[in-house]
Amino acid sequence: MKDTTENQTAVILNFLLLGCEITSLEALHYFGCFNLKGRIFDIKKFYGIEPDRKLIPVPTKYGKKYVMKYWVSQIPQKTKR
Repeated sequence: MKDTTENQTAVILNFLLLGCEITSLEALHYFGCFNLKGRIFDIKKFYGIEPDRKLIPVPTKYGKKYVMKYWVSQIPQKTKR
């Protein structure tokens, strides 16, 4: 992984381990991460942690749109790294 990608992945993982939830727009706003799905993939691959996810409805001026929300419900005892 590149340095920026590694940093984003670690920061997002720590955010999730604190019990927080995150969507793509929040990841962009808080961490400058345009590719949350990619960082979630990295968390699974490199840390062995699979965040929970759920599609949630978000109101728009045209009706509603669905976005993915991620969180960690169970903190594993050990990580791969």
